[in-house]
Amino acid sequence: MSENKSSILSRVEFLLIAAFFLGFVVWSVSKCGTTRSKYEDAEAKALADSLEYEQQRGDARPKPDTAVVAPSAQPAATAPARERYTVLYVAVDGLNVRYEPHVKGRLIDRLPLYEEVEFLNQVSDSLEEINLGALTTKAPWVKIKTRKGREGWVYGGGVSYYKTRVDK
Repeated sequence: MSENKSSILSRVEFLLIAAFFLGFVVWSVSKCGTTRSKYEDAEAKALADSLEYEQQRGDARPKPDTAVVAPSAQPAATAPARERYTVLYVAVDGLNVRYEPHVKGRLIDRLPLYEEVEFLNQVSDSLEEINLGALTTKAPWVKIKTRKGREGWVYGGGVSYYKTRVDK
């Protein structure tokens, strides 16, 4: 009889430990999701702030693929100075370029993943929350120029300073 009691007691202990472990896993997964969301919001705000900062000061940094010429070696001022822009990369395959900075704006073009575009130093006034598939981000709209020379607005969550991919 005592063996039967100890067997039942050990099973109850096992069930209690398993329930505690399962509860801990559920709690930690929800906590990680909340933290991830906070980091994504902070990243979107940082992108908006940095784009706004570049818009205010203009981007005086040379593009990575262009050589810097010493002032004494520059030719005489025969050609007008070309304004330099920050290079951004498309992080969402099929990113829409729109005429106006909102989802219902007229579609101008669709850009492939990792397409290089120029940031034209203009950012929308507000952040917009858009679902990019598996990820929902909050970012401003960014004015860009494509390789084809088309100017338009793209969602800031769909472009990056680096060749990264936002999974759908």
